[in-house]
Amino acid sequence: MNTNLQTSALSISIDIVGTLYLDNVSYPIAMIKDFSGNQAQSENFTEICRFEINQKMYVALKHEQAISNKEIDLTKILTERELQIALLIASGRQNKHIAKQLNISEWTVSTHLRRIFTKLGVGSRAAMVYRCSSLIQREFDRPHTHTGSH
Repeated sequence: MNTNLQTSALSISIDIVGTLYLDNVSYPIAMIKDFSGNQAQSENFTEICRFEINQKMYVALKHEQAISNKEIDLTKILTERELQIALLIASGRQNKHIAKQLNISEWTVSTHLRRIFTKLGVGSRAAMVYRCSSLIQREFDRPHTHTGSH
């Protein structure tokens, strides 16, 4: 996932390459393309540390959860495909079943899931479903909504 983080003077282009889980909290790990000494910050993320491995610079980010679940508009945070996958997971589907239903690979489902976790600042499927509960409830309450059972 490519993200731009704003600092006070410039924009830093980064690629999210993984997630660090520490004390039940997930911290996205990003590879930085701009090696300036500026601390990375954005509306949703704050840099908590910076490190170098194999001459590449990485940063651990903290997701700022300043708003409650009820105030989050998930349709502005998650892509349509990520929302679709979140709803399928909430309905109890496994990655392999989601992949088959959406005609994508299991690896692609896992990639979407990691991105959802990062965007929502969660580290498990259960936490993701909890964070998405208001949207999920609305979708399951709609009589014409089908998550597509095969």
